[in-house]
Amino acid sequence: MNWLRLVVIVVVWAEWTRAEGEGHLIGLDQTPILRAVELSLHHAYSAAESIFDSLQKIYPDHPAPEYFHALLKQMMMMDYETDLYEKEFLLLAERSLKKSETILKLNPANVWAQYFLASILVTRSIYWISHGQILQGSFGGLAGIERLEKLVKQEPTFYDAYFYLAIYRCLKYELSHKLWWRFIKRENRINEGLSLLELIHEKGTFSRFGAIQALLYFYAYQKEFVKAKAVAQKLLEQYPNNRFGLWGLAKIYFENREYAESKKIFQQLLELTSAEKMPGRLNEVSLSIYLARCSYELGDVEAYGQYIDRAGKTTLDAKSREKLSEDLKDLESLRDQINGKN
Repeated sequence: MNWLRLVVIVVVWAEWTRAEGEGHLIGLDQTPILRAVELSLHHAYSAAESIFDSLQKIYPDHPAPEYFHALLKQMMMMDYETDLYEKEFLLLAERSLKKSETILKLNPANVWAQYFLASILVTRSIYWISHGQILQGSFGGLAGIERLEKLVKQEPTFYDAYFYLAIYRCLKYELSHKLWWRFIKRENRINEGLSLLELIHEKGTFSRFGAIQALLYFYAYQKEFVKAKAVAQKLLEQYPNNRFGLWGLAKIYFENREYAESKKIFQQLLELTSAEKMPGRLNEVSLSIYLARCSYELGDVEAYGQYIDRAGKTTLDAKSREKLSEDLKDLESLRDQINGKN
């Protein structure tokens, strides 16, 4: 998972957990949404989808069911490392956006409709940018950020609306180094973003869990591994088998050269991933590569070879194989060197 994909995961988690609050969301009983959210965080996607399908029939003019359903599709794509659900995601996002616009025409002051509209713009934008559609994504994303800036000025205690603004501040310096984001003023505001995330975690109604996920990622990005590890462990207390949280913690250990702990979690992830029978097997190969590297660092040459063999024999489509081709070549080259020494 590259840094931009991790950002997408953070955003999806944040949006997903916004339903963990008040009993009603702009006129909709959100008890079934809460149930669907809970199921999704345990990766019970089919059951969650059934709930959203039902809600869309019950509330045909409400943006929330399709909004959360779109986020479910995006979460599934990130979890499975596939674009299989792209058309459904974009269609659901567009429908939610249009319904939000309809509400705002009747009642421009509706805070939740403003929030849904801005959130869809940013969420969709990040998806497009992560798939190379830079111009299409960047302008929509900035429009969503501008709407959120206006919203928090009007409603300064609407802490959930600060989430994207916190993410944007954390990423602004990194994005400004990219050729296609040069029109953004280059400034490092990651500390401001982290402070906002801590505030959201403390006072946000719906985005507290998303703030934890974001803090985990950005602390790790800043190489503040002690803080990142503490956040990851807190996150996994609630959802011990959540693959996003486990990936984050395993990579923290790996980057911190704690290979035994990293290998243990990567092995757990490999077992969970294999049991899931995901569409596409890119995650299985990625995990085998990490497990091979951990084994090598721990001096277990036999396990190193076994994991390389598993990665090489796992069936992948051409696009997925291309993503990991350099990693696989490097590992095979290292094995040749090891065999040459023996």
